[in-house]
Amino acid sequence: MVTGTPSKPGFRTKLVVFFSLSMALAPAKQFSVQLKNFQLELYFIELNYIFNIAL
Repeated sequence: MVTGTPSKPGFRTKLVVFFSLSMALAPAKQFSVQLKNFQLELYFIELNYIFNIAL
């Protein structure tokens, strides 16, 4: 885990839910592409959030 992860309420919970969702959907081939796009989107949202806090 990145040390700069924001500790806003419910962030860790969302992360846990997201990863359990990933684990559940990963074996299904039809979901893999959408899941990758969603992970990328989540990553950019998190990056944007961290930059907004930093600036």
